[in-house]
Amino acid sequence: MSRFIFLRVYFPGNVFKMVKYSNVQLGIIGENYACKSYSELGYKIIVRNWRYSKLGEIDIIVCKNRTLIFSEVKTRSDASFALPCLAVNKGKQRRIIKLAKAFVLCNPDYRYHNIRFDVCQVTVDKHGEFSVDIIENAFFC
Repeated sequence: MSRFIFLRVYFPGNVFKMVKYSNVQLGIIGENYACKSYSELGYKIIVRNWRYSKLGEIDIIVCKNRTLIFSEVKTRSDASFALPCLAVNKGKQRRIIKLAKAFVLCNPDYRYHNIRFDVCQVTVDKHGEFSVDIIENAFFC
């Protein structure tokens, strides 16, 4: 049994305008599609871009069935070079885990929830259509 669960959501008809976006703009668009995907799958969006001091930020925090999910979103306009999820290396995983601990300490209502770490990869094909892959349990603490 695989420890990874891939959920793919396509957004045909929501065509990406073929103009040059900055990485920040493309990241925001990707996070919007990721939130839309989580919502369609029945998750409740708790917070987006949660920042804790100089440690960094978590892109999306969602909750479903007493499980708190910390999701790192990676967006690429061309996935032919490398999959977006490969950008979440061990160092970034450690940082996300520290941020998750800080979030639970700052929000004690969630201290008895199960914790899960997902990576959400958003890609835009050459025709401008988005696809969202949610990799559940992408890493563990």
